[in-house]
Amino acid sequence: MVLRGGMNINCSLRCRFFLILIMAGFSFFVALFGMRLMHKLTEFSYYEREHVVALSNVHYELQKKEININVNFIVEQVQRARRQTTSVNSLWDGDKALLRLLGKGLILELSDASEIKLGQLVRYASSISKDGLNSESVEEMKRLVSWSYTNSDRFGMELADISKRVKSYVYFLVVAINCIFFFVILLLMKKTRNSIDEIVHVMDGMSKGDLTYRTIPSNDEVGKMQSSIMAMAAGVCALIESIKHVQGDLFNSAVEALSISQSTSSDICDQAGKIDEFVSALSQISFAITETSNAASKSEVISSEGRQLAVHGQKAIDTAVSSINALSQRVNDSYVAIKCIETDISKIGTIIEIIDLITDQTNLLALNAAIEAAHAGEAGKGFAVVADEVRSLAQRTNNSTYEIQAMIASLNKSICVALDVMGDCVFVSKNSVIAAGEASRSIEDIVNSVSQVMLQITQVATASEEQSAVVEDMLNNANVIREIAAGVELGSERISEVNQYLVKLAGNLGGAVEVFKLH
Repeated sequence: MVLRGGMNINCSLRCRFFLILIMAGFSFFVALFGMRLMHKLTEFSYYEREHVVALSNVHYELQKKEININVNFIVEQVQRARRQTTSVNSLWDGDKALLRLLGKGLILELSDASEIKLGQLVRYASSISKDGLNSESVEEMKRLVSWSYTNSDRFGMELADISKRVKSYVYFLVVAINCIFFFVILLLMKKTRNSIDEIVHVMDGMSKGDLTYRTIPSNDEVGKMQSSIMAMAAGVCALIESIKHVQGDLFNSAVEALSISQSTSSDICDQAGKIDEFVSALSQISFAITETSNAASKSEVISSEGRQLAVHGQKAIDTAVSSINALSQRVNDSYVAIKCIETDISKIGTIIEIIDLITDQTNLLALNAAIEAAHAGEAGKGFAVVADEVRSLAQRTNNSTYEIQAMIASLNKSICVALDVMGDCVFVSKNSVIAAGEASRSIEDIVNSVSQVMLQITQVATASEEQSAVVEDMLNNANVIREIAAGVELGSERISEVNQYLVKLAGNLGGAVEVFKLH
């Protein structure tokens, strides 16, 4: 399929963009020039108003009596009026040519003539003094100013007319140039978009497998892009042709390899079945021997645990016997110590009796001292107080001894009870020592019996382990053979799957290549 290409456009995209920039710059220049010209005309209008006001002031000043006329004021107002002509004369030559082209050269002529008349008026007014002012001078000045004053209306009308015309022309030119500018942009966009749409159409067809598109390239950037796409399509066509040849060879080779791998896989499956039967028989023998060995091992472990428990029990009983003996000795020591305490308490009772006797004697002496102090009268009052305090102290001491005696009696009673209890503990601990010794001897007999059982079980376990080791070696070798056979079988199946996948891929590749239209 042949496409047109770049619409036979001779200029490139860069040229088109450059043309657009030139038109945009020209439009901007026209707008800027028009705005400047309108600004100048607005300035002329301002100075025209100043011109009219100044000339009116001069005209009114000249209407006064000669003696009241101010020549300096006239000169000042004329200079003010000349600013309008100065502004007009400051235009560029291009601006003046444009005014003449628009038929408004009269403005320039009126401005030049007014400049001449006003210059003559300034020079004439400056040459006369106030004393030299007369009616002839006034008339001459009126004559000089009358021309400018009379033609101000014409200048104003011409200025208003040219302002309207310039504004209209500028608006028209800006709108016209912008319309042309946008029209050219739309035209260039349309032509460029047509070329790009053709490229999109070609790429869409290529994405669906149609590589038969051909274009008539142009010299612009879009045409170069189309040429590159066509070159890429030609390369893809050559690649797909090569893929077709490779796909045929690949499909034939994959079918042959699939047939060989399927035959090999069948032979390996038969071999794996025989190996599985042999491994199963060895597994049963190994399982039976292992069960026997495990039972012997468990019995040995249980016997060992029983022996250890018996030994621990014997050690515990020995420890208990030692503890009971130590406790019995401690009880005996406590019994002796309490006996000593009982003796000491008896001694304390004797001492308390002596203190009680001393207290009675002290009380008696205090009573005698009180009697003697009473006989002494005033001289014995101090001694009577001391005797009374001593008697009071003896009374408190007597009370304390009674309390101590009561506590000692209670303590003696508790000690007697403790002695009875400790005697019973000594008797019980001796009986416990005898019973623990008998239990220790019984446990020792149990330990000896368990040791004999463990010896027999160990012999059985050793024989079972030797048989199990032999069978285990045979089983391991058989498992290795089976694993090798399984690996070979798995590899054969994998090769078969890969060959099937290659056949499928070759078919898919052929179908994918058939999608493309090459001619």
